[in-house]
Amino acid sequence: MIRANTDRKWLPLYEALASGVRLSVLELLAEKPMNVKVLAQRLNLSAAILTMHIRKLEAAELIETKMVRKEGGTHKMCMLKESAVEIQLPSPGSSDGNII
Repeated sequence: MIRANTDRKWLPLYEALASGVRLSVLELLAEKPMNVKVLAQRLNLSAAILTMHIRKLEAAELIETKMVRKEGGTHKMCMLKESAVEIQLPSPGSSDGNII
């Protein structure tokens, strides 16, 4: 589980979650690991566009990828790295929401 707060270091995570396409990728990967080509087909996107979304999800450490030899070629397999995100917001009257 990722435990985040309002520290600016978590901005890549929030950016990754602020996209309907990336949320759909997470939902599909919750079913099973998939390669980029299959994900792109399921989402009706080009592989190039999906790759940009995959990079943002990787930067947020929500998914991981690895190259796998399969069916006579090499495929970039994507899988969930985390299954939950907890966000600690600032408490009323506190100066920040950072968890120590």
